[in-house]
Amino acid sequence: MTKFKGFDLTQQKYGTRNFSCQGCSNVCRISEVVFPDERPFYHGSRCDRFDAHHLEEGTLPDLFSARQAIVFDRDGTGETTDGMLRFSPPGTARGVIGIPRALSMRDLTPFFCEFFRSLGYEVVISPETNREIIRSSLSGAPPNACLPAKVMHGHVASLLDAGIDTMFIPALIDVANPNTTTPTNYNCPLVQAQPYILQAEFDFAARGVKTITTPLHFYRRELLDREIASIARDLGAGKRELARARNAAEEAAADMRRRILALGHEALEIVADGATGIVIMSRLYNSTDRMLSLDLPKKLRSLGVLAIPIDALRWEEIDVDQLYPFMQWHAGKRILAAAEIVRKSDRLWGLYLSHFNCGPDSFIVHYVRETLKSKPFLTIELDEHSADAGVLTRLEAYLDSIGALTQHPRPPQPRPLTGIKRGFDRTKKIYIPYMCDHNYAITGALRHYGYTTEVLPPPDEESLALGRENSSGGECLPFILTTGDLLKLIRRPGFDTNRSCIFMATSTGPCRFCHYFSTQTIILRNLGVDIDFITIESYDAYTVKDLGTPFRRAVWYGLGAVDLLQKLLWGTRPYERKKGESNSVYQESLQKVEAALGEGGIRALLQALPAIGERFTRIERTEGDRPLIGVVGEIYVRVNPFSNANLVELIEELGGEARVASLEEWMSYTLYKKAGDSLIRHDWPAHIKTRLERAVLARDGHRLARTFKGFLSDRDRKEAPTEEIIAHSAPYISEAYRGEPVLTVGKAIEYAHTGFDGIINVLP
Repeated sequence: MTKFKGFDLTQQKYGTRNFSCQGCSNVCRISEVVFPDERPFYHGSRCDRFDAHHLEEGTLPDLFSARQAIVFDRDGTGETTDGMLRFSPPGTARGVIGIPRALSMRDLTPFFCEFFRSLGYEVVISPETNREIIRSSLSGAPPNACLPAKVMHGHVASLLDAGIDTMFIPALIDVANPNTTTPTNYNCPLVQAQPYILQAEFDFAARGVKTITTPLHFYRRELLDREIASIARDLGAGKRELARARNAAEEAAADMRRRILALGHEALEIVADGATGIVIMSRLYNSTDRMLSLDLPKKLRSLGVLAIPIDALRWEEIDVDQLYPFMQWHAGKRILAAAEIVRKSDRLWGLYLSHFNCGPDSFIVHYVRETLKSKPFLTIELDEHSADAGVLTRLEAYLDSIGALTQHPRPPQPRPLTGIKRGFDRTKKIYIPYMCDHNYAITGALRHYGYTTEVLPPPDEESLALGRENSSGGECLPFILTTGDLLKLIRRPGFDTNRSCIFMATSTGPCRFCHYFSTQTIILRNLGVDIDFITIESYDAYTVKDLGTPFRRAVWYGLGAVDLLQKLLWGTRPYERKKGESNSVYQESLQKVEAALGEGGIRALLQALPAIGERFTRIERTEGDRPLIGVVGEIYVRVNPFSNANLVELIEELGGEARVASLEEWMSYTLYKKAGDSLIRHDWPAHIKTRLERAVLARDGHRLARTFKGFLSDRDRKEAPTEEIIAHSAPYISEAYRGEPVLTVGKAIEYAHTGFDGIINVLP
């Protein structure tokens, strides 16, 4: 089939532009000609960076360099000074706004560059990541972050030295995606948290630099409209200027998408003609940053392989929700869609590029492996210590393995996660992995409603070893421990998977907790074990549709009772005269809470609690006071003794008295967010219902606290309202960041305001 366009070419519409290439110090002036649905044609370069497709047959185009030009200087108006890319507004500049070329801001540059220019501001883009930026980042960024998050520090530092007066570092909460049905489409937690991390690292005010840290919800158009309007107002723009700037920004983003898809169209044509194509499945800021990726696309091209950017594919057309309905990360959906495209193709292969300490990728890779199954794909993890030679050796070995195949495998479509249920099952025994003693309150409530349940034993060294053996190595500690607990369960003699199911709640925030049950389903399947998982979600405040509010109230009472019981223990044990007596009384009391809730429900529980409180008063105590230490942080680690090395008892052994943030705090927060979400959707019936639920549960909490009057102080009996906790954290982190960090910061401040002497923050 010929590629000759013929004389009809003269009738086609086309566009032209000029721009400066930033690939080296030559800064060549490049001319581009673009036909609809075609890869752009370039001339003017001193190398083959843009002219590769004009060279002899067999030379492959550099799609990543072409993509770079599209994203960062699509209209050729940028000027480069000391690596900085500067864009001037049409008239006199109102000010200078800096945009760091890092993380998700890389791909939002066309949108916001046009937006700010249209409002009359000069825009300065930080240089491409270089050794100086990495050096600056490693000396100032949080050490436990992934490398792409670390280099944000260096990019911001470079802009502070470039004469800007405003730094644009918004909280990028989520991403637009019209082809998904999931309630969320988040960026990763570190992307969302960047403004708060950077404000802790840099004193912008001392440098005379303002910051724009507005949370941006691209997945929720009604929220985004208000947020963009807020930014424009703060910059002194009126409604007409806002409308003009917004239109320019939208067109710039759409033009970028069209041009990148044209690159993909050409790539698939080349692959169809016999070339080997490797899709680099990764977060775009991993693969498109040459320094962070060790220039993998260039290495592949030198080996005769066409490297394809993930967003050059029409990945939005793949129904990821059908196969992985719990994927709440936008990057995860795009990576899984690309994996599905690779699975279906005889000519495309996959390379999964990640960076060490990427929590989301440690789960996503399980799904990619499940999708591609027998089809070879390569996973490469990089950090600041990675070297070219090792990466090149792995690429060569991977290509050898592809070349050795006698036929191209096409794995079957991944098996849907049909064993995951959203309601409880009375025909099966429900096993609950142990997180903390509150699990016994849940089993009590379930038994009251006719279910057979068992809380698994607390995790131990065997759980840890088994979990590590069957995970990818980057997952968080709670996942590893609960996985190990489940593997111990299925090894029990006579264990019947057909008569059993596992309860694993989940969350729909950016946290990895969302993927425990689905990843564990895959791990167990690969071991030949099919077992149902039961899950309820934080998005609807853990509503169990078959049981409704009465069951939620029973669980609420049970969790609150254990919260108060633990405060009795923590306030008594450091002062007991007879060592071990407090633990003994506590264990007896915990059994009474579970039995009362299971046999008689809420009424029986309330009747049992005063006697429990009175029993603690009979424990003989020593005189004196100890320093009071508050424990905050990730829920599982702060409440699970094995994972936190018995932190509360350690505090007591060292002469302190501890309090741990309650589980009631999280349950109250989920209802608070549910009410807010329904308000954003203008779902007034759901909003009114949720507010009534909050009122009822608040009344229940007060009723429960009254049963311990005289046994606990007012500070221990009464939980601060969610609104108060969020107000405490507001100066440091927006509540738009959904999940525990807001509560952790707010609770720490509450502890500081209520007489605590110290605070410990525990993380997995």
